[in-house]
Amino acid sequence: LNILKSHGFNNILILAGYKSDKIHQYIKSNNDFGLKIKIVTENKPLGTGGAILSAYKYLEKTFLVVYGDTIFDIDLKRFLQFHKRSKKDISLFVHPNDHPHDSDIIEVDDKNNVIALHPYPHKSKKYLKNLVNAALYMIQKESLLKVLEKKIKFSDFFKDLLPKLLQLGTRITAYNSPEYIK
Repeated sequence: LNILKSHGFNNILILAGYKSDKIHQYIKSNNDFGLKIKIVTENKPLGTGGAILSAYKYLEKTFLVVYGDTIFDIDLKRFLQFHKRSKKDISLFVHPNDHPHDSDIIEVDDKNNVIALHPYPHKSKKYLKNLVNAALYMIQKESLLKVLEKKIKFSDFFKDLLPKLLQLGTRITAYNSPEYIK
């Protein structure tokens, strides 16, 4: 939360499930970290994709998805600027790593447009470049309308929601950076 604040992200939406009461207590005991924080609690596990779709009405026009267990040292302002300049619906933070064989692989064209997603375990026998999903996303809220209108239920963001969005013509780009994320 402090990192997000230092990069100018002041409106925070936390999608909480497991032990959400502890998250509420922690946020309140730290005076909301000086941020505007809303916590939406899942009644049943929805997965990241389902949780984001169920919280659609609370999302900003452009929003950043950060998983709660992610550690990073990334210039989020630069990532946001890249996303805005790309004029795409979704920007995926990607990078090569030392274990692509058990990672979600992103396939891009020569302009970094995402053309295919290869979730782990990889079913494709073709050579896949070492460009992996780092699970950090910049998203235009309206791009989710395509799946909301179809009332399809999604669980995993990368394995379920992103492939469907790509299939429906959502414009997705890859932001390839050597910055640290784990």
